[in-house]
Amino acid sequence: MGATVMTRTLASSLVVGAAAAVVLAGMTAPAASAVPLVAGAHHALQGMGARRPAPGNAVVSFTVGLKRSDSAAADTLGEVSDPTSSYYRHFLARNTIRSDFGATSNSLGALQDSAGKHGLTVSLDRTGVFATVTGRAREMSDWLGKQVTVSRGVPDGLEATLYQGRNKLPQSIRNKVREFVPIDLQVDGGVGASALPPYEGTNDGTPVSCLNSEGNKYVYAYNQLRTAYGIDDLPMSKKVGSATHVVIMGLGQGFSRQALAQSADCFDVAPMTLSRKPVPGLNTALPAGLEGQLDPQVVQSVLPPGSHVDVVEQAIFDGRWYLAWARAFRLQRHPDALTTSYGMCEQETGNLLGFSKSLTEAVLVRLGLTGATAFSAAGDQGSSDCVENNGTGEGNRKLAVDYPSSSRYVTAVGGTRLIVDKANGRVGEWVWNATAAEPPVGPSLAGGGGGTSRWFDRPSWQPQSMSHSSMRTLPDLAAHAANGPFWPLFTGESSSPFEPVGGTSAATPMTAAAVGVIAAQQRVKSKPALGLIQPLLYRLQQKHPQSFYDVVDGNNDVYGQGCCSAKAGYDKASGLGSPNFGVWLDKLPAPGR
Repeated sequence: MGATVMTRTLASSLVVGAAAAVVLAGMTAPAASAVPLVAGAHHALQGMGARRPAPGNAVVSFTVGLKRSDSAAADTLGEVSDPTSSYYRHFLARNTIRSDFGATSNSLGALQDSAGKHGLTVSLDRTGVFATVTGRAREMSDWLGKQVTVSRGVPDGLEATLYQGRNKLPQSIRNKVREFVPIDLQVDGGVGASALPPYEGTNDGTPVSCLNSEGNKYVYAYNQLRTAYGIDDLPMSKKVGSATHVVIMGLGQGFSRQALAQSADCFDVAPMTLSRKPVPGLNTALPAGLEGQLDPQVVQSVLPPGSHVDVVEQAIFDGRWYLAWARAFRLQRHPDALTTSYGMCEQETGNLLGFSKSLTEAVLVRLGLTGATAFSAAGDQGSSDCVENNGTGEGNRKLAVDYPSSSRYVTAVGGTRLIVDKANGRVGEWVWNATAAEPPVGPSLAGGGGGTSRWFDRPSWQPQSMSHSSMRTLPDLAAHAANGPFWPLFTGESSSPFEPVGGTSAATPMTAAAVGVIAAQQRVKSKPALGLIQPLLYRLQQKHPQSFYDVVDGNNDVYGQGCCSAKAGYDKASGLGSPNFGVWLDKLPAPGR
């Protein structure tokens, strides 16, 4: 998938002492190509056995997208997201969203009648976008007119049972519903994975960390990144911490609490608590992996003391992303900010098991209506997102962007390379493109994602004078993602307890967490969250240019396709630039009256 964690090979093991003193020793030049991380692989479900008729008494659940008011929901989201509107930040209760924009009674009733005649039950999701039809495989097969099948395997080290039904609903209700996903995936316990490649530069600033001198040379500490992006200017009281509602979309790998504690201790940041929230069918905690560890540790480095974060978990080979976003919609503490580091180039989403763009988009709209802000990594293959995430350049090198970062309802975060001085002041920032790294540490095939969507028209909040396109362009903004200086990552593993990493998978959770803090501060003041934030960001850049650090150097044209270079103002390599979060808070418009 488009957003991947990338690290480099170490000649010797990293040693963590009792006081979490990390030794980074024997760093060697990287191999010529990067090793793929499972979370970053363009993924179809593989490793499954043959399909067989499902046992008649096996209980299965399939998804049906119902007729609903998507255009009205999108129009309303536009109103509450427009800083010039009298309805700005007047978000809706979830029950109101469901009743006003959810399934029509005729569509739901027709499904209930049809399925009910075969002894199947219908449950409407709280978003109102889709319903789940549940029953025994015998009755489900009768309803669909074809045998439900089952296959089993161990893809990516997770035990999976996959039920599949006929792709067509009964003729009598086909024109009364919108989508049908005859997939049911049950996932149980398994094992983790890891990966490794190169660095590009050294840390000339002053870190606060437990790393030794060599580690501090090649890895940025969180205090440096917080200073560089104005996070230290945000309110960090326990009251704000207890008001934070940040959600991590863990769509492939899990985390360990031990590693999270080690990171907090090493970098002197406030520890946070996490709760796992699995999607239906995921019956085990996801095995810990580099991607799953990175997002929580980066979020923890930003949030105030007393913060609690929910992690929505879904197996890497389950492409029914709408289930994960709908799970976030249903959380008791509905989110202010969500972050995902998983995605796939638009052209290849058809390889994802059960993927539905229309269902995912519909749920994202409804999340925005609650006041939630969604962020997604723009990818690490530069402007050629369909290339395999393994540093070899294999795959389609033509221009492509990543989904869901290409969605108009998601803020896309690209990648830069940040340089600081001894006082951690900003010296410069370039578009991340690892092909520019000099030997012995490079070059390597990686860079921040960006370009033009093939799917989505240009949204109203993205001025054509900026994008010069009739289509949605991305990223919206960018932040440090380079493999040198690295981001820090504790793994919780005894054999390799610490890894230096990079990628837009690091820049994105930092951005989402900072917005989560701003939203929490607004909540403390009895004000609403920020919701769909792009209209605000593009307005801030025009009204208050100091809201962003303009990135004017470098390009993300990793594979020589002619796109995209940085320039003054907006561009498809760095978006609006990198964030200055303190100014965002200071210049935040008041809710409409």
